[in-house]
Amino acid sequence: WEEKYSDESYIYTLIENTIEVKQDWSFAEKIHMITKIQKEDAKSLGEIPIEYDKSFQEVRDIKAYIITPGGKKLKYKSIQDLNPYSGSPLYSDKRIKVVTMPNVVPGSVIDWEAALVTKKPIMKNTFWDSLSLSTVIPTKSYTYTLIMHKDMPVELMARNTEDRQMSSGQRG
Repeated sequence: WEEKYSDESYIYTLIENTIEVKQDWSFAEKIHMITKIQKEDAKSLGEIPIEYDKSFQEVRDIKAYIITPGGKKLKYKSIQDLNPYSGSPLYSDKRIKVVTMPNVVPGSVIDWEAALVTKKPIMKNTFWDSLSLSTVIPTKSYTYTLIMHKDMPVELMARNTEDRQMSSGQRG
């Protein structure tokens, strides 16, 4: 599989999202991603942004490392908590944790995970999420897990699910 996409700047070998919704409708999303850097123009992926809203969310349990082309495992360099609107007259509770990885070069692999905890839903007694199964970046394995209490009501909505022939510019 990796050889098939060797001309890409980078590929995802793993994306895992696990969301656990509590009975009070708070929830935690665990994100785990493994990215293989294949070309120089993908070095910018060494800055991993994790967006959140500080008024009702927090980012926990960040683990991030890089495996160098020589097989050495290195921990992240730093984690910054930034205001994306710094210097603008806009007020917002939006924040971005930026995890900076060392030695991002072609042949290296970035492996990171974090938990995004939502302490209260935006709307009372609700949870929603959106998931796209079409990606522009080749993805080897994508797992999405939703865990809810058996007594919680669930309503699913699927859109654009009809079978389509993909053009040569699209990937599945």
